[in-house]
Amino acid sequence: MSYSRRLKNNFFSHSVPIMLGIFLSTFALVLTIPVTMIGLSQQQDLYSSAQGYDFDNISVKLNDRNGFFRFDDDRCMMCPPNWRMGMPCVAVDSLLCRRLSLTPTTTPQGGGNNGGKINDNDSKIQYTGSWNYESGGGGTTVAYKGDYHNSPADPAKVTTTTPQGTAILNFRGKKIGVTLLTWINRGIADIYVDGQKVSSLDGYYGQIVPKSWTSSELSCTSVSNGNHVIEVKHTGKTTAPRGGTYVVLDYFTVTPCDNNQTPTPTTSVSPVPGGESTLQLVPASSQIAAQGEFFATVQITTGNNQVTAVEGRVNFNSEYFSVLDVTPLGNFTVKMTNPEINNDNGFVKFIYGVTPGSSVKGSNLNVAVVKFKAKNKTGQQTISFGPNNTRVSALGYPASVLKGTSNMTVNVTGTPNNLLGDLNKDGKVDILDVNLVISNFGIGSCGNTADANSDCKVDIFDYNIVLQNFGKTS
Repeated sequence: MSYSRRLKNNFFSHSVPIMLGIFLSTFALVLTIPVTMIGLSQQQDLYSSAQGYDFDNISVKLNDRNGFFRFDDDRCMMCPPNWRMGMPCVAVDSLLCRRLSLTPTTTPQGGGNNGGKINDNDSKIQYTGSWNYESGGGGTTVAYKGDYHNSPADPAKVTTTTPQGTAILNFRGKKIGVTLLTWINRGIADIYVDGQKVSSLDGYYGQIVPKSWTSSELSCTSVSNGNHVIEVKHTGKTTAPRGGTYVVLDYFTVTPCDNNQTPTPTTSVSPVPGGESTLQLVPASSQIAAQGEFFATVQITTGNNQVTAVEGRVNFNSEYFSVLDVTPLGNFTVKMTNPEINNDNGFVKFIYGVTPGSSVKGSNLNVAVVKFKAKNKTGQQTISFGPNNTRVSALGYPASVLKGTSNMTVNVTGTPNNLLGDLNKDGKVDILDVNLVISNFGIGSCGNTADANSDCKVDIFDYNIVLQNFGKTS
């Protein structure tokens, strides 16, 4: 082979790979620079484009390149649309993370939480009925924190048409959102805010992805002071072709009240000058039979005040009583938040108002009625208003016009019926008691008649108590 031919072959064999490497390196650098070298003005554009969006999956455009942001609690990541096919995500300056964070830097006053995302396993969320907690599998890689709650808990009931579980969150904020995870076996969840159904969210979809709903703006300055409650309910309804009705909760999102919307203090019930309103508890009877049900009516005498709303807390001895229900009466038809019944600690809280634009004035006006159930103890007991969380609002007054309260005393009499399994207290354990357990099975709430062992849930242990004592009489 000639010298010139050997030289030519060597040139191609050694130079072409080098030139190709230089070309690919330069091309990669060109692709990387627009993303990694982001100036301050570009960060400002990103910030403005992200406002109003959920922080995960914020669609953005950098130097004519489309993509989106993802947030994993410690980094902001800019990802191309085809990132799942192996295209890498690139970390964005941490300053942008802080600016885009949903968590407020100042703490709003009042109860509840301070805003941002509330994961499904947060202790603020109360789960009633049938729920299961899942972490580390079954689609959790898509979930916000790698976990979720699903209702019903039993996989065998995936197609049940009977409502199963409810997730409840008390919060303070001007907006509330809820995010579910979709899939082919998911059903429809009903969403309630402050006791009113506001929307439904359909979880059926061909992929496991987050699906969110956000409320319209809520009040931060009314008697509720921005305190609200959201309920997410399994309905047993579905649009899935195979009939799946699972509801899978991932997280809630709270938009906090503005800092200048300060709640009214709740540490005192002392009225402003001119406050003349009084509240009284009126029992239907002062003599109560052990295991019997009875009612207490909340009444108001307004004096010269033109009253618009009443917030009340009624305390009772949980060893003697439990509360079954509380209902508004008279002109107080607006339920400003769901009543809070706490039979473990012995209190019930409510806020009822009159129709917006109106007021009431008079003596012994009915506000609400509380339904109690006596337990297996006898003796005299006082049921009273709590000093905090008991207030009255009126036209022309910036604070509570409540001047005083009157409590009530009842005497629980009779011989307690201690027959285990006699859930309806008719003196015998029979098929009626069995039916009570079956019809309430899976319900997790204190004070339930079918809760034979008083552990705040109706389950197989209550069923066993009834069966073991079946046929016995007191």
